[in-house]
Amino acid sequence: MTKIWKSLAAGAAAMFVVGAMAGNASAEGVFVGEYQTHGECVAAGERHQAWYGSSDTRPECVYGQQGSGWQLWMRSI
Repeated sequence: MTKIWKSLAAGAAAMFVVGAMAGNASAEGVFVGEYQTHGECVAAGERHQAWYGSSDTRPECVYGQQGSGWQLWMRSI
């Protein structure tokens, strides 16, 4: 029974994250994180896209201002 509750809790948490991301997506997008290299950023974007599985968002890596590194944004299409 404990496994069932843990599974339900994990599913609810995942739905909350996906819903929050979809609800907050705008022209600017949702900031995910910063990475040292463009390759790390692209790989993280692919993981996020696969995790969320949403066809109405896409990952985008942009170089941050003042040398802060590569920023991963999930943009609404």
